[in-house]
Amino acid sequence: MPLMISVPPSKLLAIALVVFILTGCDGGFYLTARVVDSEGHPIQGVKVHASSKKSTRVYDAISDESGCFTFGGVEAPRKYDFTVVAHASGYKPLGFVASTAEDNYFQLVLAKKAQVFTSQAQTADNAWVRDSCGGI
Repeated sequence: MPLMISVPPSKLLAIALVVFILTGCDGGFYLTARVVDSEGHPIQGVKVHASSKKSTRVYDAISDESGCFTFGGVEAPRKYDFTVVAHASGYKPLGFVASTAEDNYFQLVLAKKAQVFTSQAQTADNAWVRDSCGGI
């Protein structure tokens, strides 16, 4: 005879809620990007910071030798807009907004301080970022 386990419905709901939150299906904030210069060369050591007025969580990362970084985590099941700031010595800083309600894959193009144009964030395809960043 198979083993039967009885769990009260209220505990099943609590377990389901925990699994839902831990799996990241709550609109959690994740950002993966590759940082390059205006010629498309990766920039290592770029400091990236993300914060939101609606959240106490802050995220920090530094780009690796491929110019890649990723960060994120579970947030409350709401839409938050995070202000992301990237800066590196010799380059113009970049600030942009990323939302918890969207897939956040970017290429960040940093302009050298002497260049006329400004740094910019460009949305990127997940596959392109993954391939460019060695499987991040």
